[in-house]
Amino acid sequence: ASGALSRDAFLSTNYRFLVSDAAPSLARLRADPDAALDWEDVAAADVSVDASEKVACPVCLEEPLLGEEGDERRRRDGEGMMAPQLTPCGHLYCFTCLMRMLAHAAGTGGAAKCAVCQAVVRTDALRCVRARAAARGDAKAKARYVLVKRRRGSAIALPPEWPVDDASGFPRVGAHPDGFGTDGSLCCPFSKVTLCSAPASDATERALRDVIGGRDPGEAAVAEMCLQALHARDEAWMRRRAVAIASRENPSVMAALTLVGGGGVEGAEAVLRAQQGAPLAAQPAEVAPKVPRSRSLDIAAPTFVPGQSQAVAKVVAQAQFYYAYQLEDGRPRFLHP
Repeated sequence: ASGALSRDAFLSTNYRFLVSDAAPSLARLRADPDAALDWEDVAAADVSVDASEKVACPVCLEEPLLGEEGDERRRRDGEGMMAPQLTPCGHLYCFTCLMRMLAHAAGTGGAAKCAVCQAVVRTDALRCVRARAAARGDAKAKARYVLVKRRRGSAIALPPEWPVDDASGFPRVGAHPDGFGTDGSLCCPFSKVTLCSAPASDATERALRDVIGGRDPGEAAVAEMCLQALHARDEAWMRRRAVAIASRENPSVMAALTLVGGGGVEGAEAVLRAQQGAPLAAQPAEVAPKVPRSRSLDIAAPTFVPGQSQAVAKVVAQAQFYYAYQLEDGRPRFLHP
């Protein structure tokens, strides 16, 4: 149990995640920032890479290239990690290196294990990952903070102008006018979880197709295996999302999907077929609505009057939102009014 807890803490501390907008665990994640993610609902991740620390594939020792510029450099020069993948134990590999490990293990009748921690590795449990440069504070430089607000009962603190998912309160991919990719990331910098309605695997697929179209037939064959595994993984993720949407008002389906021994996606689909008499269709990806760049606060911050401590206490007790200032790059450093 202690190993699982430390793994979850490691993932939570070092990564931000794209998560299915239908994930059953969103209510728990909203209330508890330390709650563990259901890995099956994770679509992709991004990781902050500090220039002072060496992060590399344990097999070939290639390092991840940062952001979209890194993707282009990989395509142009062939440098850096090939289609980086994140294992559930929190380690980064080239997709092709992992596929060779898995093929070798299958040939010997064993299970592939992480070269760092010896955890079992499976293709269906891998997730695409984007590396971004870590923000480094300068003791002599001025720090820029932005106002963030948190709803009572929620652990999510975001700038007030950022639109969120109405049901869960988490930010969504594509909802903010400026996007989330200014630092090369996939996710909102102020939240561990960003919601999505489709797997974020386009960059990985492009990288693999570049190798398949290259001159090395051996590398092309491995990349083709990776691409097949990627497509199977994306299809399984979309099936789970479709079942999760159907389970929102169906306790029997929710129990089959989430409870131990319920059968997971297959069990939930069996329940739905029995209830409906038809196979479950995959739910289409939703496009998050764009909002105007200028958006005013929907609630005014409490006004504090010096010398009126009882009045202040009453206002705070009745407030639906709490306000603070956080570093504009999303690092967890706060100033409280």
